[in-house]
Amino acid sequence: MSLDYETASRHCSYDPETGLVTRLHAAKGHAAGRTINPKGIGRNYVRTVIEGHAIQLHRLAWLLHHRALPTCLLDHINGDRSDNRLVNLRQVTSMQNNWNRGAMSNNTTGTLGVAWCNTKKRFRASIFCAGKATHLGYFRTIEQATDARLKAEKEFFGEFARKRSTSNVA
Repeated sequence: MSLDYETASRHCSYDPETGLVTRLHAAKGHAAGRTINPKGIGRNYVRTVIEGHAIQLHRLAWLLHHRALPTCLLDHINGDRSDNRLVNLRQVTSMQNNWNRGAMSNNTTGTLGVAWCNTKKRFRASIFCAGKATHLGYFRTIEQATDARLKAEKEFFGEFARKRSTSNVA
């Protein structure tokens, strides 16, 4: 059995403006969620336990505000997993959630979909959407490749494109 609104609201409150979930019965409004799940599904999300139910803090915030658990995945629009303000949370499909992800830790360029092509001596930009990879071109600079990737993200992913700028590129 999963956590319900009545149980959660007896133990915590939620401020949708700040995203803060607070324990009601702790000393001086102690913030909920001290543990981070370091591996597996839901890794790196702050979570807490209420009456034996472990729950990620962003899902608890959704439950406390909407009086129901989300029906699918929750996405942090700005990519910051600790920002649980209501304006930063939205329900998404798995595919939409993937569109808003950052570069993998083994990405050498720091930009998702941009890689160095040694044979061409250029940066290659590509995008993967709906099971299909699309080659966006080869570029002399990482900035040009990143710009092409960001333009394609807006075209392919619309409102679910990750919010970032080229100034983050290493």
